Amino acid sequence: MMDGTRLRAVCMRPPGAWGAPLDTVQHDRKLRDCLSVQLTAPQIDALLDRLARLDALDAGEVRALIASL
Repeated sequence: MMDGTRLRAVCMRPPGAWGAPLDTVQHDRKLRDCLSVQLTAPQIDALLDRLARLDALDAGEVRALIASL
């Protein structure tokens, strides 16, 4: 660091790696963070809503979901 302080950390298994699953809140936060690089908050909300209902989507909604990716 600028003042000469040294920091050290060891991460044996980052959250989400095999053996260290994310909980629902962590997963949602990670998805939103990754998606925010390309999508706005309303777009992310719509995408996650579609993903939550994936089994119930009709063909047109699946096409819209894929197009949004």
